[in-house]
Amino acid sequence: MYPNLLEIFGVTLHGPLFERILWFLLAFLMIWGVISSILLIRGGKKTEGGIQGLIVLAILIWSIRQIAGTFSADYALMFQEPLVVHSYAFCILVGIIAGTLTAMKMASSRDLESAVMGKLCLWMVLIGFLGARAAHVIVDYKTYVNSCFHPEVMNLVKPDCLRVLNFGEGGLTFYGGVIAGFFVLAVFFYRRHKAGKPLHVLSVFDLLAAALAITHAFGRLGCLAAGCCWGEITTGTLGIKYGADSFAFAEYIKNPALHDLMMKTGETPLVHATQIYESLGELVLYICLWLMLKKGAKPGKMAGTWFIGYGTLRFIVEIMRNDTERGYYFEKVVPSINQFFSIPADHVTFLSTSQGIAIAMIAVGSLLLAFSHRTSGKTASKQNTDGKASEAQATEKQNTDGKASEAKTTENQGADDRSSEAQATEKQNTDGKASEAKATEKQNTDGKASEAKATEKQDTEDAAKTAPDVTREP
Repeated sequence: MYPNLLEIFGVTLHGPLFERILWFLLAFLMIWGVISSILLIRGGKKTEGGIQGLIVLAILIWSIRQIAGTFSADYALMFQEPLVVHSYAFCILVGIIAGTLTAMKMASSRDLESAVMGKLCLWMVLIGFLGARAAHVIVDYKTYVNSCFHPEVMNLVKPDCLRVLNFGEGGLTFYGGVIAGFFVLAVFFYRRHKAGKPLHVLSVFDLLAAALAITHAFGRLGCLAAGCCWGEITTGTLGIKYGADSFAFAEYIKNPALHDLMMKTGETPLVHATQIYESLGELVLYICLWLMLKKGAKPGKMAGTWFIGYGTLRFIVEIMRNDTERGYYFEKVVPSINQFFSIPADHVTFLSTSQGIAIAMIAVGSLLLAFSHRTSGKTASKQNTDGKASEAQATEKQNTDGKASEAKTTENQGADDRSSEAQATEKQNTDGKASEAKATEKQNTDGKASEAKATEKQDTEDAAKTAPDVTREP
């Protein structure tokens, strides 16, 4: 019906063992749901917790029955057709995880919360995924219109109007995801500002640029596995070939000059591995952004570098792409450039739709770098002004403090002199009064002692005169 996805390491999931593991994981999640319902009820949300509890409990019971059934010999498989984990989806998933972890890891270097960046990345992935798909459908609208209304043109047995929703066949346009991501950012910044929790816009852009670089690097490997975004036929000896079940084969076989050869060989001619070129280029940009962060790059410089770097990379890679379905702004063939990149001389060199967008990205990156440099200059000027003002204030304060200290010292010295003089006078007066009191007391004591002695002497003499003369008796 459709060309099969070229798989490098696709994994087929099928059988009782796979379904047993699947139901076990589902039961585990439902147990967590039951615990969550109990916590809601205890927290006062009885209605919400009760409804959730009934739903997850029913699914838990069903899961347990399914697990038990997988051990039975007559177990009927739920998935009759094998489930294939395609390399395309796997690479995108790995890229999303790596990008989200990158943004959360870098957040602390820009004074941002890891949880906030993780939540932002989640929304950008969801909306960006839809935007990338929508852009692809818009660009390749004829395929989806014909699949629905003219199935015979697409070699379909019956109409397929839901092909737009068939994400499994691939079909994501990177630029569409970027545009959708900017929409998410606009809503995010608006809500943060309204809630009184604004974030530094350029710092957020820097982290998202690094996250986007590593995500896209893995995504392009997925494109290689899916067989999409193939390159132009190369005139050199380095390239890759696609088999008869690939998208590239279905496209190139329309060329009458290649039809017979491809039908004979069952594969495409050697073509440029543009997916690998772009993946390696994004990886180099990712490493550069990490180094810039480590060296303390000013806000906006990382994002500006990525816009310019990726725009340049994409512009060059587009020269080697067979991207006629997206159209051209104008067609310009430059044989010398085509020869340099080992592509046919008559290949259109400039200017495809993607090349035009790449030029716009380079312009945006240049504006970001200029704005970042201008902001940094203003910050440095402000720091110098603040430094001079602080120095002047410090000098003025030092002079004021010196004068105040000198005045205070003089005042304190005068006060100390007056206090010492007063204390000396007071001590002199006190000592004088004490000496005078002691002299008076001593004089009184001496007087009393002299008077007592004189009285005692007189009394003795009087007693001697009145006493009888006992010596004259016979």
